[in-house]
Amino acid sequence: MNGTLKPRRMRAWLGSLCVATLMAACGGDDNGGGGGGTGKVDPPPVPRQTIALSGQVYQAAGGGNPHGHAADVTVKVSGADGKAVVAQGATSASGDFAALAVPAGNAVVRLSKTGYVEQVVPVTATRDARIEATLLPVGTTLSAPGFQSGGTFAGGDGASVTVAPGSFVTPDGKPVSGTVQIDITPYSAAGNPEGFPGTPYLRQDGVDGIMVSMGMADFSFSQNGQPLKLAPGKTARISIPLYAATTPDGRLLKPGDTVPVWSMDDSTGQWRQATGISGVVVASPDSPTGLAMQADVDHFSWWNCDYFRTTRAMRIKVLDPAGVPYSGQAYLTATFTEAPGGYATSGHAAITLDAGITSVSVPDDAVDGRFSVRIGNLGGGATVNKLQWRATDEVVVRLSGLPQIDLTPGTGSLVFFDADKAGGKTIQFALATRNLGTTPLEWLVDGVPGGNPAVGTISASGRYRSPRGADLDAVLNTGGRQVSITVRSTADHLVMRQASVTLEAPTIVIVGRRYGAGGRTTDDMTTYTDDSGLHSLPTYPVHNLHDDTFQAYFGNAGHPLRSVQWELSCGMDINYGVSDCAPWAPGAAIAADGTLTMPDVSPIIPPDHTMDLVVGASYGVPSLWLRATSADKPGLRGVMQLKVVPVADPVGDKVEIVLPLGLSTPGAAASGADVPNGQYVVTDGQLAVRSTAPALDVTAPVTWSLVCLTRSGASCASTAWRPTLTPDGRLSGMAGQPGPWSGAYLYVMAEWTAGGVSNRLTRCIVGHGDTACKPLAP
Repeated sequence: MNGTLKPRRMRAWLGSLCVATLMAACGGDDNGGGGGGTGKVDPPPVPRQTIALSGQVYQAAGGGNPHGHAADVTVKVSGADGKAVVAQGATSASGDFAALAVPAGNAVVRLSKTGYVEQVVPVTATRDARIEATLLPVGTTLSAPGFQSGGTFAGGDGASVTVAPGSFVTPDGKPVSGTVQIDITPYSAAGNPEGFPGTPYLRQDGVDGIMVSMGMADFSFSQNGQPLKLAPGKTARISIPLYAATTPDGRLLKPGDTVPVWSMDDSTGQWRQATGISGVVVASPDSPTGLAMQADVDHFSWWNCDYFRTTRAMRIKVLDPAGVPYSGQAYLTATFTEAPGGYATSGHAAITLDAGITSVSVPDDAVDGRFSVRIGNLGGGATVNKLQWRATDEVVVRLSGLPQIDLTPGTGSLVFFDADKAGGKTIQFALATRNLGTTPLEWLVDGVPGGNPAVGTISASGRYRSPRGADLDAVLNTGGRQVSITVRSTADHLVMRQASVTLEAPTIVIVGRRYGAGGRTTDDMTTYTDDSGLHSLPTYPVHNLHDDTFQAYFGNAGHPLRSVQWELSCGMDINYGVSDCAPWAPGAAIAADGTLTMPDVSPIIPPDHTMDLVVGASYGVPSLWLRATSADKPGLRGVMQLKVVPVADPVGDKVEIVLPLGLSTPGAAASGADVPNGQYVVTDGQLAVRSTAPALDVTAPVTWSLVCLTRSGASCASTAWRPTLTPDGRLSGMAGQPGPWSGAYLYVMAEWTAGGVSNRLTRCIVGHGDTACKPLAP
């Protein structure tokens, strides 16, 4: 929607752009408090202006319909209370609705279409605005004869509702009898962030924040098209599948835990935490995580298991190529890293700049941020690094006019079942260019202009069509393949952009509780070979001392396989590993239910020609490989490489060591590299272990120590330089360190116990040359 960044992974952080010219006030009082008793006569109130509100509506895939533009959607706009309708219209075949004249200020847009859950979009605008929204298809529709007798009614993923006899009435209060239609729609915000009902952004107890959903569901009841409701004093028990089993602060949920319960006001699209209603975690075999939230509710709308996270405002200042602040419409993209290790959320939004300024809500506990702004053929970006994030309130972006091509999606995957082979499948690539003017573009598949039947073809509009028939069989029979998609300028082949499409047969996909299907970048990919050829797959981070749980899926099915045989092996390659991981990782084991037990894995020292101190990742050292097979899918197997990484945070990747930092001066040695004068280096001071969400120090007693290793991985000589670190974390003597080419790696190590769990965390403070420190297993 206008003024709301649209995330690609979860409806997480980028949000409700608090644009000074778009919103009358960001959480403040529009009238300024009434004059303050000055004795002056206040001028008469300015009549409310009328703005033009337009929009684009999409529909999520489901109900037999693909994702795409939502046509024939009824659009109704009402005041902030969601009652009186002030304007209405409908979407065209392209999902667009023309500008509606509505009063400026707060409004509520209601979007409805048969077969979809009604979407409610709160809007605040004092000038012409455009929104975007996505409709969710109804999950399960049940016909319940004799509904007055009550019962339990189940939908997908274990969502269900249990009602007592005689619990429902019509809108005018009459008892309900006969057949009732029940619609149950569970929803994962991580799986489809664009469809988030209402708005996830709110202000609670005077603090701005965002809702982080573990899972939600909509329950609706109707008879002959007339909505029904619970009778006064009646309750019903709902079960909502949890699509995440770890809370935002890193706590792993288990049956019996109490969780927050929220419901959406259908009139306004605003969420409120329920009072007097407790959510309890229960086991749920049909939930993707095996868990659900159960609660007794007194009305029906969207219900949600949610946690409130704080945000803060950051100003974005945009300058044109001459350095002059730009005013007008622009397009903002932002990405935030949530923790060391690269787990990121990102999103985009149309923004309005006044004198070059806009304001955006950003996650208070992020560790860095990257912003880019696009205006026509101009673009620019800025980065706020980890050391500057908490102290930065304004980011300056300077625009330039470099030629550029943007291509989405960057990667795609086509999975072919038998019914797909004759016609093949297609992917539509979207193209955006900057500063190319009218220069023609050329599309290539695996370097062939336009492609060919063996690798697939691509049209001038960017629609890729896979091989078909015998050509597709030839690809799949050799284990599938990845083809490259290139679009380039015919005037300058260096101005280009590439993407890739993987062609593969259905297989078993392994998904972990903590990190889903694993990495999504090139650095997080690995390869393995089997009888069907070479395969590429993501690596998955696992932490020593801390367990994880895995499930296996077939193809794009939405439910895990029930009969799975797990195997864990260690070795250079999946095909040459052995089931017993001793002596490298004694105690690493996978149970029949998919639970991985991780021991305390020591660092492995690679050959001398490398400079890495790693755990089971590369350079000729073993890896952990997880394999899944199922009697339900004979002949298929799933494979995942497990990359053992330092315990950045045993309970959610939100804990880090905070070092004392200062600015380098002429002649002062720098930590990890030759750092120019005026940049940050580690100095004397107090160390701490801090949680980045929320930003609190670890309160358990922490014991500190130093670890010094040479380039070959041996312990440093006793005569080698090292600072002093007391057991309580006081670091001193850093000013006397040798130059960065001393050949030693120096780490600080923190150890503590919390909740009966032993934690160990390391961080490098002195590295080797410009390569800085290498990863060290804690």
